[in-house]
Amino acid sequence: MDIRDGLRVALLQGRQVKTIFLCIAMVVGLGGCDLLAARYVDASADDVVREIASTSRTTKADLLLLGIDSYPSKKKIENYVLVQPPGFDGPEVLSKSLLPKGARLHFMGAQRCVNCYPQNLRISIKVDGLSVTQPVYIDISLMESL
Repeated sequence: MDIRDGLRVALLQGRQVKTIFLCIAMVVGLGGCDLLAARYVDASADDVVREIASTSRTTKADLLLLGIDSYPSKKKIENYVLVQPPGFDGPEVLSKSLLPKGARLHFMGAQRCVNCYPQNLRISIKVDGLSVTQPVYIDISLMESL
């Protein structure tokens, strides 16, 4: 075996190691997809939230109520979000309905996303006349439009 044969063997072994490493990384990466899901912690004790949570508001404009599933393959609404029209669409949106101007909102608490960038704060609400069993959220940035 001369030096060229030795180099060929080393290159082949290096490619095999690289291929094996990439396969392992892909399996670990796909298996960790749940790690990328947004994680929320209770933020009801924040001063800003306490001020908001002690009030009820009436909407000044129509809003969209979207039924959301974090795992669209399940086809089960996990929660609802209130957004300004036109809203958004995608496989995670399982229902869309209009919440008309004048709806009365009662603030129940808040959650802060700990692994989102930028970090967001969503407010848990109850809507008069809306009978859903899943939680309803609104992003704090929409508070000025209410």
